[in-house]
Amino acid sequence: MSQKEFVINENDFKYILGSEYESFKKMILSNVRCINCSPDYSTTIIDYTIKVTAFNDLLFKGKCIKCGNAVVRTTETGENPEYVEKIKIIKKKKEMEVN
Repeated sequence: MSQKEFVINENDFKYILGSEYESFKKMILSNVRCINCSPDYSTTIIDYTIKVTAFNDLLFKGKCIKCGNAVVRTTETGENPEYVEKIKIIKKKKEMEVN
């Protein structure tokens, strides 16, 4: 797989975060800025996809729950060695599925 970014599913997300999944998910998904509503409006992201970036960060792309505007949220999971190891395992698995 030569892509720098790749899509993961909710089960992969849960695997990466382990026991921190529920609290992390709640904090991340409900703390998104929507420029359409106002720069200060913190919204919840819905209908999202999750990508892993080249830096092993998680990128959530979806919609604002209030207005439906496109919103994005990035997490710095690439700074946590435990998360990075799990991301490498997922990436390897996805590469094997492609080949």
